[in-house]
Amino acid sequence: MSKKHLYWFVGIFAVVALAWVLFGYFGVQYLFTETVVSEEVTMEAKTTVADGVFVQGDSTYSISGAVSVIEDSETRMLALTDFTVTNGPDLFVYIVSSESDENRSVKNAVSEGKFVNLGPLKGNIGNQTYQIPEGVVTDENTVVSIWCKRFSRNFGASKIVLK
Repeated sequence: MSKKHLYWFVGIFAVVALAWVLFGYFGVQYLFTETVVSEEVTMEAKTTVADGVFVQGDSTYSISGAVSVIEDSETRMLALTDFTVTNGPDLFVYIVSSESDENRSVKNAVSEGKFVNLGPLKGNIGNQTYQIPEGVVTDENTVVSIWCKRFSRNFGASKIVLK
């Protein structure tokens, strides 16, 4: 193999490796895409037992919208309404046991395992609902976090206020 071919091979390998790191691991493509969800959040025959408003988590991300815990005789749901967050890889909805929605408090509680994962975030824009598993406590120390598992980042959180 000539030096010229070796340089081409190394160059192509470097470009492929860089692309994998940027897109496969860091998920930079999420910075350029939006996922819009438009689930109907019906309140008929349901009671809103708690609600709150999202505040920014880590300073790199923006978030807005409201969160509500709604229930009927059979289920409890978490509803995100008028919701928008910076898109990112590996985002999940967590119910966190924390006294505050302040970023450091949420991150400490998650690192201590004081959370329940409700599943992947369905979209970074729009109304969406998540079922709260039976036995999960929602009280005055409950915070809802949009959490990036891959990088342990809190994109934003909302302390819920009981009604």
